[in-house]
Amino acid sequence: MSRPVISAILTALLLAGCSGDESAPSSPPAAEAGKTKPTAGAAAADRGATPAGRSAPAPKKARKVEGKVVARVGDHLFTEKDIDAEFARMPASFRRMKANPAMRANILNNLMTRYALAEEARRMGIADDPAVRRRIESTRTSILLQELNRRQRARLTPRDEKALRAYYEANAARFSHPERLHLRHILVKSKKEAERILRKLRKGADFADLAKKYSEGKGSRARGGDLGEITRGRMAPEVEQAAFALEKDGAIAGPVKSRFGYHIIQRLGRTPAGRIPFAQVKERIRRELEQQAFRRWVEQVRQKLGVTVLDPRYQRGPHTPGARPASPWHRSP
Repeated sequence: MSRPVISAILTALLLAGCSGDESAPSSPPAAEAGKTKPTAGAAAADRGATPAGRSAPAPKKARKVEGKVVARVGDHLFTEKDIDAEFARMPASFRRMKANPAMRANILNNLMTRYALAEEARRMGIADDPAVRRRIESTRTSILLQELNRRQRARLTPRDEKALRAYYEANAARFSHPERLHLRHILVKSKKEAERILRKLRKGADFADLAKKYSEGKGSRARGGDLGEITRGRMAPEVEQAAFALEKDGAIAGPVKSRFGYHIIQRLGRTPAGRIPFAQVKERIRRELEQQAFRRWVEQVRQKLGVTVLDPRYQRGPHTPGARPASPWHRSP
């Protein structure tokens, strides 16, 4: 469930909890009032003062209002753009109702309620709680990092196709592929059974049908024995040798014994070794160059601001086994 939906549900629950019997008295009866001495905090609140031990809320800076004003909570104004911004954070199914007056009214009501409750939390001093302050700062940092990440990556993404092609040429081996064979097989436990199936194939039986019926290869049996495209080093040595010895599409080898059993192998196609076309890897290269530039920029920021570990227990040398730079975009729980 999305955060906006959860927020709406939470607000509804909060309102339900706040709504009680409106006929109930808001102050104790006169007979009981004399028995209860107001606390210093309550008395201070009655006088409009800040209770002792609690800091007064800092005065708020005036918010620049953009768009048509449609509501207010105290001095805080809400505009059409506030409602639009809330829709933008919602799932597509909700965004489609952006022009619906009733939906917009619900969103505005939710925004106002959330703001009022947050103001009440500040008035109660919840924002002064050290644990709450840490959580607020953590959320603030997370939002800043997300936006910084978006902006810097957009700025550092290479646009010049010449640079992309130069990288492609300089890293030819990385953008090449080895010889590949498209294979299918039937795997059985005994040589006698493999030879019986092989005779059926030579008489014209369908390979896929026989694989589905007899093969022990659980992963490929449902696909008619299809293994997809295979490169060297991916199969048992005996099977690889027999497969790459097949000279034409449709050719069959077997039975071939491996530690798994007896295989009947058919070549369906062959892709010779070669370079991957530039057009197919252009966006991959763009992402790689952007990532490299971004890492360099992060390191420059670290050096500029003097990132220093003071406790030797937390030193991480370049040769620390398994050490990898922690992502600045990961937020610890």
